[in-house]
Amino acid sequence: MNRSELKKKKIPELKEMLKQAGKPISGNKDVLIDRLVEPDQEVIHLTGSKSKKLKLGNLIINIHNSLGGVPDHPYVRSVAKQADMLPEEKKHEVVSKLKPHITKAVKHPVVQTTKPIQKVAPQQISAKSQKLKDKVESELKQIKKSGGMNTEFKKSLEALFGKR
Repeated sequence: MNRSELKKKKIPELKEMLKQAGKPISGNKDVLIDRLVEPDQEVIHLTGSKSKKLKLGNLIINIHNSLGGVPDHPYVRSVAKQADMLPEEKKHEVVSKLKPHITKAVKHPVVQTTKPIQKVAPQQISAKSQKLKDKVESELKQIKKSGGMNTEFKKSLEALFGKR
């Protein structure tokens, strides 16, 4: 079904289609249609529904958090404020330069749990799971060493906004 056919449908019909596809049903009509039209891609809406201005500061904070950075990092807060003051055309340039980080953050979001993780006997962990676990532990150690930020993301921000 194409976008124009979906536009003719009512929101409850779109939500039912999303339920059947196992997709989230929250959001306005445009968001629902995006999920139906592009089912294998995560659509990132960068504008607020009222202002239609790019919320670059929020995007930078979300990327930082998704990459495992320390929440409320002072450098990230400072860059986010500076980013929100940029003219709209400059904001779009910054987004294009941050695309690799956006892609990584969307594909590999940090999962935070509320319960303690149970220990599992080593023989129960497959080789693939162990490799992934080692990679995540390595990245977290690197983030801790680098002052609470993903080093690649920090380098990109420093190139765009300068060091603090």
